Amino acid sequence: MAALSDRLADQGLVAAAMEHARSAFPLECCGFLLEREDGVLYYLPVDNLCGSGDRSMSGPRGGVAGRREGCGRYRFEADTLPLLGALLRGERLRVIAHSHPDGDVGLSATDREMILCGSTGGHPPRPWFDDCFWLVVGLGGRHLDREPEARLFRYDRKTARFAEVARYDGNGERVGP
Repeated sequence: MAALSDRLADQGLVAAAMEHARSAFPLECCGFLLEREDGVLYYLPVDNLCGSGDRSMSGPRGGVAGRREGCGRYRFEADTLPLLGALLRGERLRVIAHSHPDGDVGLSATDREMILCGSTGGHPPRPWFDDCFWLVVGLGGRHLDREPEARLFRYDRKTARFAEVARYDGNGERVGP
């Protein structure tokens, strides 16, 4: 079977995450790439609970209507209820995806903190999903004047560092490394 990084491109899943990012602009989007028991991968776009406030977030998803307290334009908090449903069906979380509307395709300090659960001391720190990759879609900046791109990362517990696994162009095609 092909490597996950190639399958994401070949099956149009990076392109799907890019389209989701474009539709969420100027806010960050978030989604999950899941694998069903039969090996089929799919992209599950979810609501960014730090979104624009155009829907009520009462009950288990929030507590107040509108934007979550403390959320800025360049933050995301994924609605995890659809993910929970997928996991209960026996599906496997392979990739957590989100966008950077400003065009940066690296993991920000906030991303790293979120991935490592705010861990400040463990040896080494442990991500909240150990066997998972992270896809960052960088859009073309404030005016979408640059070609979007994406990068796939994985956390290496031995080195306690994030490693870039793959790069994708604006069409979701793998271009390196």
